[in-house]
Amino acid sequence: MSYEFKLECNGNEDDLFELRDLIQEERIKDLKVEQEMAPINKGSMGADIIPLLTVVLGSPAIGVAITGIFNSIKTYLEMKPKSQVCLKNGDVEIVFNTETVKNPDKLISEFIKKVK
Repeated sequence: MSYEFKLECNGNEDDLFELRDLIQEERIKDLKVEQEMAPINKGSMGADIIPLLTVVLGSPAIGVAITGIFNSIKTYLEMKPKSQVCLKNGDVEIVFNTETVKNPDKLISEFIKKVK
């Protein structure tokens, strides 16, 4: 079974790349992080970047993977305390900011229960 999540942050493109790099540094097995790109319009020089990351987890160890993703988000918010990150899986959505990441175990548990 695989899981697909969408990650958005309220920063600019560089902030999104920084968040992507933090997630990749966790070295989570069977995790793929992709940058969303807009369709190329006729006459344009290339595709625009959409401020969205797609995270695909191809492993049944969702708890370990989500913990790694949450750790990355927490690190990102420590570096950029005025930022906000939204993690979505279908109808399940969690918004992270410096207040909500103070109790990560509770957030992790709630999120895993909702996506399973």
